[in-house]
Amino acid sequence: MLHYRTIHQRHRPQQVPRIRPPPMANKQNASLALFPNFRSVSVDAKQPPLSPGNKFKLMFQDSFDYSSFIYLGILAGVGQAQNSYPEFHQGAAGYGRYYWHSFSDNLGGNLMTEAVVPTLTREDPRYYTLGRGGFVRRTGYSISRLFVTRTDGNGRSPNISEIVGNGAAAGIANLYYPSQESAPGPRPDSAGSPRSVSTAPRT
Repeated sequence: MLHYRTIHQRHRPQQVPRIRPPPMANKQNASLALFPNFRSVSVDAKQPPLSPGNKFKLMFQDSFDYSSFIYLGILAGVGQAQNSYPEFHQGAAGYGRYYWHSFSDNLGGNLMTEAVVPTLTREDPRYYTLGRGGFVRRTGYSISRLFVTRTDGNGRSPNISEIVGNGAAAGIANLYYPSQESAPGPRPDSAGSPRSVSTAPRT
């Protein structure tokens, strides 16, 4: 669930709506892409519901995959180059500050949208790719997944995990950003905002 604010966007605490299958169940995603998307599975796939433990495993896999560290490093570099937070200063120490803020945003977003809230609401944090139809249909489907998701019982539900989870993660981010810069706001998805650093949703 692609599940985002980026460090170089001055008026939103960062977090990256986030999207991938049960841990270990989609190894091809990790082997065929530079930035694997562990949360995506085919819409036609028959998947058993994720246990609370597996939801936390998915979050951990999402947050600590090598590609996340690479992507966060890029975000930190862009933020520093734009001097998004003068309080962080420049040089290696400044880059480190940008990096750990990006990492914290990503971890907090994944924790809330893939583990904590989905466990409480019994929602499935995985993203079910459509994989067929024309561009308009597939794009519309991808956008709709930000608002509608599957439940553990294979039903349909408002995507509370994304909405509430991103809001909670943004609120937490306000605690460790410079006070004048940490205006509340939902994290945008994938490349550039609040919620996990997973790659953009695949249609």
